[in-house]
Amino acid sequence: MGIPRADQWIVSGLLLGFLSLRMLALRTTPLLYFDSRDYLHLELWGGRRPFTVPLLFWLVPSDSLRVVEQAAISVFAWIALALVVAAGLEDRRVRLGSVVALLALGSTTQVTNWDTTILSDSIAISLTVLLVAAWIAVYRSPSRWSVAGVLAVTLLWTFTRELHVYVTALVALVVVGAVAVKRASALWWVTAASLLFVATLGFFESRANEETSKQNLAGVIGARILPNQDARAWFIDAGMPPMPQLADGRAHPDNELLAIPEFDRWANEGWPVYARYLVTHPTVAIDGPFRELLEERPAYSDKSAGKEVLLSPADAYGRARPVLPGPVEDVLFAPARTGALLTLAVGTLAAALVVHARLGRDPRRHVPIALVGGALLYVGLSWHGSVFEPGRHAMPAAVAIRIGLIALLGVVIDRIAVASAR
Repeated sequence: MGIPRADQWIVSGLLLGFLSLRMLALRTTPLLYFDSRDYLHLELWGGRRPFTVPLLFWLVPSDSLRVVEQAAISVFAWIALALVVAAGLEDRRVRLGSVVALLALGSTTQVTNWDTTILSDSIAISLTVLLVAAWIAVYRSPSRWSVAGVLAVTLLWTFTRELHVYVTALVALVVVGAVAVKRASALWWVTAASLLFVATLGFFESRANEETSKQNLAGVIGARILPNQDARAWFIDAGMPPMPQLADGRAHPDNELLAIPEFDRWANEGWPVYARYLVTHPTVAIDGPFRELLEERPAYSDKSAGKEVLLSPADAYGRARPVLPGPVEDVLFAPARTGALLTLAVGTLAAALVVHARLGRDPRRHVPIALVGGALLYVGLSWHGSVFEPGRHAMPAAVAIRIGLIALLGVVIDRIAVASAR
């Protein structure tokens, strides 16, 4: 498993402890919501939801067993990540510390509570964790097996949520560009071509059923565009129906817009118009999600916070028993609190810059840094892609950012420790 023989018993003990904590955290009573029925109906092509979650749910006969299934996938993903990260570290203390930190993050109630929900969230988070592990492995040592692993997980991850299709497309373009510039091996060209194929397949699948896409677009237009007279005028000039029956200067629900035949027809091609709006209004593209990234301490005059905290969503759709000490959980993943995350981010990035300046480049930093940047992009795409439950939709990115920072901090400390020992 890439761990030195002298540490394998210790790591095995840590994994056993993690498994025990996750079993104690698990509540097997499933929680169903309005959207749950969509995930219990399997259609491999053109369904209301992409096929990954319905397929996994189809494999087990009851909702209670689906809870166990989701918990098992989560446990496997976090163990795989911890082992892959640890295998790339040289100093024993840093290696074991990274395993503890990652397994502790995977034991927080912000992660474990989703296992009891019959929705896409638990599997989306787990496959994100597994995808990070797969990319670290393939970047460190590309082989037919590691490439096959990253492509298999990418396929499942892409068809977990509609948003993931666009993220996979961006990753594919980045890999194609990197492969072309560096004139990489044939194995990397196969990886790039396969990623493009998965993304293309995802686009065609999403076009086969646009009900969810149209509903999300109507929500975004009704809540964020129509209240702004300048934005509304821009969209009308770009071809959106004027809809004079809708009052100016206020929001309108998605069902009200979709009940207008002209808008319903326009919504079939409305997302490219919205994308063009963001490109031509970059401050809008950035400012919207940025205002909801971090927590703010409200003033006494504020009636209510009324604010999502996308880097640490407080959404709790499921149940889980806390298994970590409160202060530890607060540092790793406190609901709606981002102070510890900011401290970790600033300290880690500053240390990485100093180590780079004094000790030179370290390729092990590339995947964690790309992960943090990609997760922030994911948050922006999810915010612009829907007005419904933004915190819930940002959860995979919130988890990924913490993984990236922990992995990067491990690499930085490991580089210092190894340099000091020489």
